[in-house]
Amino acid sequence: MQMVVINLIDNAIKASRPGGAIRLGYKDDAGRKCLYVADHGKGIPEAELERIFEPFYRIHKTRSPDEKGIGLGLAICREIVGLHGAELVMESRPDRGTKAVIMFPDKNSAESRLENGRSTGSGV
Repeated sequence: MQMVVINLIDNAIKASRPGGAIRLGYKDDAGRKCLYVADHGKGIPEAELERIFEPFYRIHKTRSPDEKGIGLGLAICREIVGLHGAELVMESRPDRGTKAVIMFPDKNSAESRLENGRSTGSGV
């Protein structure tokens, strides 16, 4: 999971404008624990938000010599996050920036207890 967070921070730094800031944070959203990394870059077009998780997909097809990567980072991150029972989603607004959110399930929910083989306490 550490590599996922490092990748998300690296992406946020690359997407930020010169002198821009990134934010890392944590929130509790309806019982789900969420970790997020946000930038104030140019954002991702809505039509491409799900495609960015496809292997080898890059929003900007032309690359400058300074750009690194082949478009695997987010695909790998989403897979790793899923293996931990969590979900990786992106929220973005053009010219406002992007927020990568890792949402962990509520470990006390009945669904989570069933997935982990624990009793729901129903006595059945």
